Amino acid sequence: MLIIPVEQKPDWRRPPLVTLFLILINCLIFIFYQLPDDERIEKALSSYQESGLLEHEEELYLRHIRYEPWLRAALLESRDAGDTETIVVSLLHDLSFDEAVREQPGFEGSEWQAQRETIEEQRNAISYIGFGYKPSDPSIIDAITSMFLHGDFGHLFGNMLFLFIFGFGLEATLGRKAYLGIYLLTGFGATILYQLVEWNSFSYGVGASGAISGLMGSYLAVYGLKRIRFFMTVGFYFNNFSAPAAVVFPFWLGKELLYGLFGGDSVNQWAHAGGLISGFGLVYLMKMKGFVIQETALTEEEPENLETPYQKDRRQLESYMTDLQLFKAMSLCQQLIEKYPGDRYFLQTAWNLFEELPDHALYSPVVDSILSLPVTEGDSEFVARVYRNYRAAKNVLPECDETCCTLAERFLQPQWQKECTELVIHLTRKRYKAEQFGPVLRTLSRQMRNIDKEKSQYFKAYADKFIPEQAGKETVPA
Repeated sequence: MLIIPVEQKPDWRRPPLVTLFLILINCLIFIFYQLPDDERIEKALSSYQESGLLEHEEELYLRHIRYEPWLRAALLESRDAGDTETIVVSLLHDLSFDEAVREQPGFEGSEWQAQRETIEEQRNAISYIGFGYKPSDPSIIDAITSMFLHGDFGHLFGNMLFLFIFGFGLEATLGRKAYLGIYLLTGFGATILYQLVEWNSFSYGVGASGAISGLMGSYLAVYGLKRIRFFMTVGFYFNNFSAPAAVVFPFWLGKELLYGLFGGDSVNQWAHAGGLISGFGLVYLMKMKGFVIQETALTEEEPENLETPYQKDRRQLESYMTDLQLFKAMSLCQQLIEKYPGDRYFLQTAWNLFEELPDHALYSPVVDSILSLPVTEGDSEFVARVYRNYRAAKNVLPECDETCCTLAERFLQPQWQKECTELVIHLTRKRYKAEQFGPVLRTLSRQMRNIDKEKSQYFKAYADKFIPEQAGKETVPA
């Protein structure tokens, strides 16, 4: 399940410099510091295998993980298949095994100790081991550095995407200094809960997601009980809804707690929960202490005196569509295509609403508005798609002869010759004699000389009889 706010859009007149700086720093650290980790891992593995330590430590390690039956079974299978590298990778990444080795008799002061300390030094150069946060060995330095490290590119991309989604609005709302302070403090808050719950764990936590969860909690606290728009997906179900921001907080927090208790994956849900709690609580306290929230940044709407009537109308329609108030959107759409004849955005939106509703009372008026567009306006591909849908749904041609003539002129292209021909035949049967019909007839007649000679001659004869040709008036298809 995913629920994210869609209330705001970035205001590039006041770019979110701190958010962009944080994204840049994370990306640079990943590219220039973390990408060489593969080489560091390979160096540590090679040194370990060349040292011969596996002969001393393999059985010791298998006993060490006796309470992890799935891991032990997988490693035994690897050993039977002659794959020692898998065992070495697991052994070197298991920091709890370091302690078990040091407790072995004869280890202190031995060649074994010297070799192992050399290999551990190489292994600890790996970014997530050297600077990831380890609850069993807590460090303020690691708490800071771990916020700027990531496991892989997918981890980095996902975190930076959510950092931007929540960051640009909060930066505008809280101000840059307060925003940066909240980012760092909630990152610490995330680490504190992780430390409290996993205090004896030898795992290493990395990623900005704890601090980003702090921004998520802060975002909800900023809006409080104000209703905002959210996008939600559960499996293959997608929807938008409006709700008081604070109401979503228990769902976000509950999801992290449930996954933390029962998830069993590698995602640090406790850090997420700690970030959410600290972010929501911190901003709530700031508001209680009188911190000024920049209210104008809570909405994407422009000040009224800067909005044109067209912008207001479009924003109102978009609001109805986002909130899924489709009946209101339908009614407003019909008004707007009359108010702004030929406007592509309103016509396209209206068609999106009514395309599958041919029996709706507003279907035909919307179709008429689109089909009657002058040839010089509108997208002919779009008009042709609407025309074909209308013909399939209603099995009739437009009632207005002028509309039929305009469409015939628009369809003077090879890909729409069938539609053009049926419209022209329809008009000749009604003895339509408007001046602009003559060039259409003569152009279509020429196009059909080698396709249907009988129709070609008929169209020319009709034009010659009823609509005398005038110089400079003939239609030439684009």
